[in-house]
Amino acid sequence: VGEEELVREARGEARVEVEEVTHRVLISGEDYHHVVAMRIAHVDEDVDDLAAELDLARALPRLPREEIPHPGSDAAAAGAGPVHPVVIIPGFVTSSLELWAGPPCAAPHFRSRFWGGITMTQRLLTDKACWLETMALDPETGTDPRVKDGAGSRVRLRAVPGLAGVDYFLPGYGVWARLIEELAAAGYDANTLAAEPYDWRLSIAALEDRDGLFTRMRSRVETMVATAGGAKAFLVAHSWGDNVARAFFAFVEKQTPGWVETHVAHYANIAGPTLGAVKSLPALLSGEARDTAELGAVAAFLGDNFVSRAARAALFRSWPGALGMLPVGGARA
Repeated sequence: VGEEELVREARGEARVEVEEVTHRVLISGEDYHHVVAMRIAHVDEDVDDLAAELDLARALPRLPREEIPHPGSDAAAAGAGPVHPVVIIPGFVTSSLELWAGPPCAAPHFRSRFWGGITMTQRLLTDKACWLETMALDPETGTDPRVKDGAGSRVRLRAVPGLAGVDYFLPGYGVWARLIEELAAAGYDANTLAAEPYDWRLSIAALEDRDGLFTRMRSRVETMVATAGGAKAFLVAHSWGDNVARAFFAFVEKQTPGWVETHVAHYANIAGPTLGAVKSLPALLSGEARDTAELGAVAAFLGDNFVSRAARAALFRSWPGALGMLPVGGARA
């Protein structure tokens, strides 16, 4: 018993040390976050191994900042400036989610990010079971689950609003941050650039039914177009965000035929899974997600040595948004 207790204490100390190292690395803004993500799955191993990998990653060649293209600054230098207001519609897993209500184990973490940010890694490292319970949706309704023994209360995770919800997945792990920075260099600001984060776990229908996403998007686009003197908006969607954008277009056209033509000048679809994504199948069938670009971020933190594939599959299957990426159309498509 004494030996077992010593082992538990040693592993606990290693876990805390790995968390501290992870925090220091992430807040430094360096581009080796993926090394930390991979190592989180092995927190019981020697911390020296982690330190060695981080030292190796630091030594990897990086492109000097002066050699990185800066189209926003170049556009400004050429005399160009904002014309169309821009609205960003992020993809699957790339909107941060914060806690508004949860199970008792999550009570101390009100408004902490359970998806995205350093607090996500902290919750995973310190209480994996609580994190999994909080991140899951009701497998029958596909929306907020009831708290176990919670007298009818429900777990409520909501998307972090605005650009802050989509710029970085983790410090140093940019999602839309670079585009935001370049548009700002070209003259855009909070009046001409906006983002519409959403709870990517939900089905398309639930995005409007629970959160009023499409109603809010319509109001935002109309306000930005009016503020810009009638200049139509430029909508930019990535991955699953394309499905959200097309559903939004259908929503507003049903309400007001011709609305899109009146308010939208351009639409950019960046890698949208219009007919689904074949590699979503293994994620939902077995919990395997390494080959799915959008779920790769999930897999990095939920490695086989940290969360079983069965537990991952159960989590993925509770997210109707993940089910929405299954291929459609059959062989003819």
